[in-house]
Amino acid sequence: MELVIKDWKKVKDVGMPKDGDFCFVIFGSEKDGYAWNVGGYHEEKELFYVNLGLGGMVIQKEKVIAWKLWDEVKLL
Repeated sequence: MELVIKDWKKVKDVGMPKDGDFCFVIFGSEKDGYAWNVGGYHEEKELFYVNLGLGGMVIQKEKVIAWKLWDEVKLL
């Protein structure tokens, strides 16, 4: 099984997803490095909630580079 994600939505080009959308998220910076995770977007608070059973975390809007809707990703 392989997970391939193409055609990421770049924040600088399309902005953020709709409130409540569950997405794959690339975040970070050139200085600190990049990472990815999955989470739901909260428009009012301008962040992604990420909770995979490890206590959870949030990803601030300013740190998000690109996103892709969960439902748009296919397993090969």
